[in-house]
Parts: sequence; structure tokens; C-alpha cells
Amino acid sequence: MSDAPTKCPTCGTAVPAGAARCPGCGRVFGEANRCPHCNAIAAVRRKGAGYVCVACGGARQVGPGTTVLGDEGPTRVEQLTVAGVDPASRALARLVRLAGVMLVAAGLVAGAAGFVAPGAPIVLMMVVAAALGISGITAMSQAARVETRARERRKAQLERRILGLAELRGGELTATDVAKELHLGLEEADATLTAMADGARVSVEVDADGIVHYVFREIVAKRGPKVRVETSEAEEIAAEAAARVERELQKRERL
Repeated sequence: MSDAPTKCPTCGTAVPAGAARCPGCGRVFGEANRCPHCNAIAAVRRKGAGYVCVACGGARQVGPGTTVLGDEGPTRVEQLTVAGVDPASRALARLVRLAGVMLVAAGLVAGAAGFVAPGAPIVLMMVVAAALGISGITAMSQAARVETRARERRKAQLERRILGLAELRGGELTATDVAKELHLGLEEADATLTAMADGARVSVEVDADGIVHYVFREIVAKRGPKVRVETSEAEEIAAEAAARVERELQKRERL
């Protein structure tokens, strides 16, 4: 059972009962997540056949209550992106599924009629029943494929938007950044970033406050080393960057 607080001490986000991570900043909780090397309470990620601490990179053992970044990531994203699937695809899937159910029901009725109705041609009724049943099952399978393709499109679109935001933000994001700028739920933002974190292109770092940062290494490498600037200049740059992010996201939305 998770010993997480009801409210994250780092960002103040409400933590759902039983959760091992904050849905806002990604901070993990519990002694099961304490690293024996750096003593930080941090999640682990897979590396080769084992696991390493996302804070220091030291080898870690996984036990009950240990948070593994990436585990169930794709599955969780799939579950969460259902709500974001475009209405047209959802409506089409429902319509096709309904047609499938009706065809199967008609097949069952036809099959039953072949045995019950007096003088009915049983063989013909059974053939009709089988044809209707197969058509109905095929339609329901098609509805499932429509939903799957729609989820895949939604997931790909979301990842592209996150990559665009990462490029505009210097290659480093938090779940809160993504949720705020892309108008997502914190849980979906966190799950998508976790699924993208493969330790190679996207790595995970934990700062002194326990906030999880997702670092897009290829983007960071292209930008080169950071340059220190004065506070006033930094504020101007930040304001300009925020405006650029908004313009770029609006442009991508129109595509």
C-alpha cells in the first residue's frame, strides 16, 4: 500500500489515494523508492537486464512499491487517450459496433426460427443465421480497428506536440509543463512522458526538490551549452519564448 501524502509537498497537487507518484510534478513517494546509493527517494528505469536509479544512475533492485518509469506506460497512455480521440472516429466506431450487434442478434433469431417455426427450411435458416453472425462479428472487429487507429493517431499527434514543445523549451520538460501548454490532464501528460522516456533519446532527471524532468537529449545536444544571462534579459527571453510556444502550438493545431 502506498504511503504517499494526500497533497504533494513539492507542487501542491492532490495525490490520488494509492498513487506512488504525484500526477503534477512526477515526484515519487515511499521508502520502497529510496536509493541506497544517493539516498534520494526516486523511481527506477530499466537498463539492459536490470534497473537503475533515475536520480544517480546507480543499480537498483525492484521490490513491492518500487516505481518503475515506463512500466505500463504505453498501456496507460492508450487508456487515457481514448477521451481525446476525435468525435468522428468515436461515432463511426459506435455505429459500426451497433450494426454488428444487430446483425449477430438477427442471426440468433434466424437460427432459432429455423428450429421453432413450423415448416421452416432449417438448412436455409441456419445458413442465413451463420451469414448474419459472421457479418456481425466482422463489423464489431472493424469497429475495434477504427478505435485502435484513432488512438494511435491521437498518441502520435500528442508525441509530436510534446517534441515541438521540448524544442521550444530547450529540450527539458516536466509533466506540469506539458499539461499546462498542451491543455492535457496531468495524468495523461505524465503517462505520455513516461512512455517516451527510453533512457536514450529521452532521459529522466530528478532535481533537489524531487521534481521529475524529462530531458530530450538530441534537442539539448543541438542547442549546445547554456549561456548565463542577466535577470532582466532572462525575463525578456522567457516572455519571448512563451509567446513563441503559443504561436507554434496554434500553428500546429491548424495543420
